[in-house]
Amino acid sequence: PVARMRQTLAFLKQAFAGEKMAASIGPYDIRGFRLARLPATPPRVYVAALREKMLRLGAAEADGVITNYISPDDARKISAVANEAAKAAGKEGPDIACRIFVIATEEENAAQMIGRFIVSGYLTTPYYYAFHEWLGRGKALGPMMRAWQSGERQQAVGLVPANVVEEIFVYGSPEACRDKIRAYCENGITTPIMNIIPTVREPAGQREQCLAWLEKLAPR
Repeated sequence: PVARMRQTLAFLKQAFAGEKMAASIGPYDIRGFRLARLPATPPRVYVAALREKMLRLGAAEADGVITNYISPDDARKISAVANEAAKAAGKEGPDIACRIFVIATEEENAAQMIGRFIVSGYLTTPYYYAFHEWLGRGKALGPMMRAWQSGERQQAVGLVPANVVEEIFVYGSPEACRDKIRAYCENGITTPIMNIIPTVREPAGQREQCLAWLEKLAPR
């Protein structure tokens, strides 16, 4: 995956420069490709990165990295790896973007319920589980993972540790949410991306709730 991503980055840089392309990337053979219309300004290219190799690649050879499902403390480790790689490549600090998941509720029980369902469905995928092993949560998430792999999905939901939900999701009062989002930035996240998780079921209500929470989270 890292080698293919490196080839893809090289291809995009040449393509956005208007060059005529010839490349082989994984199963794809590209011959004679050239953009018919060049963008006035080449778009910035980011690498979606979880662990160290992709973080280093994105920081060194792209315009930045994007990550998610992390805590403010995790941001320190991720930003340290990315900044070290950028420095070694002779670049200034990279843009480190992070999707920050905000559960639209001030109620602890509701946030825990929603967070457990998301964690059990997402962090049981191989790449995300390996990511959280690297971040130091392997032991905490192990019982959930074993239950999920054995087909005990409801049991897996119940085995998600409460502290994991507390760490990687934002919820609570607007002040508490803003403080936690600020902590991500203080620990190295340069582009925080708010992802509001609604707690109402109706689509129209979800839209209104998300907009209301974005207003609550705006810097004061």
